[in-house]
Amino acid sequence: MSDAVRAVYHIDALWTCTTHALREDSPPVEADGCTDVVGEFRFDAPVAPIDLVRLDQSCAWCFEMLRVRLQQVFLSLDRRRAVIVFRAPDLESVRQACRQAARVLNRDRDTAAAP
Repeated sequence: MSDAVRAVYHIDALWTCTTHALREDSPPVEADGCTDVVGEFRFDAPVAPIDLVRLDQSCAWCFEMLRVRLQQVFLSLDRRRAVIVFRAPDLESVRQACRQAARVLNRDRDTAAAP
């Protein structure tokens, strides 16, 4: 994983929302008992899209246990901010999954820094 993802990230906001199709050909929203949760994230260093995929994969067990699915990522051009859409039972599930992801990142960073 690159140093950018090992850098600290900050959650600026999380909120639940509803999804509304703006076109008739939009796919239907799943009736899975979950809701959409949108998060705003800031990164201390630029992050590559592949690093976000790796982060999702490294925390897959936690995301699966909490029924949190990463749906979509909107990464700013400077790669220091992202809006991420999750599908989860509730906001707290996403918050817990993000806390666990931060622990994994910190552990990986500390392991990489060790001599």
